[in-house]
Amino acid sequence: MQRRPQHENGSMFLTAGVFSLMLCYAVSITMLGPMMPDLIADYDLSLAGGGLFMSLQSAGGILSILVAAGGADRVHKTRLLALLFSLYAAGLHLISTAPLYPLLLASFALVGASTSVLDAISTAFIADLHPHRRDIRLSQLHTFFAIGALLGPLLTRTLLDLGGTWQDVYSTLGYVCLLVLGLFLLSTRSPHPAAPAEEVTQSGPLQVLAIVTSSRMWSLCVIAFLYLSQSGLVVWLPMYVETHLHSSPLLGSISVSAMWVGIIIGRWGYGFLTPYIDVPTTLRWGALLGGISLITGFTLQSPGLLVLTVGLKGALTGPVLPLVLHLACSRFPTNSGAVSCLIFLSGFLGTMIFPWLLGFAGELLGLHISIYAAAVAIVAISSLTGLLSHADANAAESG
Repeated sequence: MQRRPQHENGSMFLTAGVFSLMLCYAVSITMLGPMMPDLIADYDLSLAGGGLFMSLQSAGGILSILVAAGGADRVHKTRLLALLFSLYAAGLHLISTAPLYPLLLASFALVGASTSVLDAISTAFIADLHPHRRDIRLSQLHTFFAIGALLGPLLTRTLLDLGGTWQDVYSTLGYVCLLVLGLFLLSTRSPHPAAPAEEVTQSGPLQVLAIVTSSRMWSLCVIAFLYLSQSGLVVWLPMYVETHLHSSPLLGSISVSAMWVGIIIGRWGYGFLTPYIDVPTTLRWGALLGGISLITGFTLQSPGLLVLTVGLKGALTGPVLPLVLHLACSRFPTNSGAVSCLIFLSGFLGTMIFPWLLGFAGELLGLHISIYAAAVAIVAISSLTGLLSHADANAAESG
């Protein structure tokens, strides 16, 4: 049996290390919900006060990614990943020990600031490390994000049911992150083809101008905005199932879990489809069929069928974000950090605006009407892919 070259082993270990960072980060994105009643009670907060946790986390993320976009390609990405993950672990421990509400909010802001850039730099690093299999590796990276997001509330609920407190949940995740950080640092010592992933790029004014004036880049940013606006569906779908379909809270939670399972299947399964379907076709038809699936589930008004159609929508649209990042990094290969930051910035704006917009429209029209906006946003992605030229797509396929 032929032995794998040493540098390929190193690349594999380093890739696994980054995947582990992404998994641990994703757990914190969805684990807050089961702990919210205890947090509100312990700090004697109103519902609005409890809502500030995610608001401060998002605000910290947007501010940090604005700062990082200009310098993401000017430092070694492995060092930056280690620093960001260390700040993330510190933020988790600060949350678990914060004696006062303002300090708790500041700790959530620190977590948001570190993880938003961590998300972008992890993507850029994997894109640089695997230039010839970029689309597949990015889909796999974001599969691990989806797995972490699915596990977040399940692990939290388990720890709470075993008698743990919300402080125990955050501190436990913080210690796990320190262990994962140590393993990642060990993986960076393995021999690997560091040239593209470790290069430091000095982005000149002309390069920055080329990025911000690229119509293709703007199209990809809008697609990211529309895709990550699906956070509004995650927020409102359980309430829609309970109040409009008159089903149980459990089924409302299952519907969200079905979407995450679908996303995992779609992202991991994309690697098996690459010999038969190109990136633009995957984006166009995945978004169109995913939107139709969601519309069908809302129209039939059957809780069981809705779970199936939401899961199908997740599978069909799961590859959208990693493929958008693949196209952006292929278009600007020497500025992968900067373009990844811009894509995630666009997405974070969607996560901030769309849940509120969907709720506001629900007050005016009813949630059973406004929730269709999530399907419309997905279908719009299919239309936007037509703005991506075949030349860009071919360049991405060969990149």
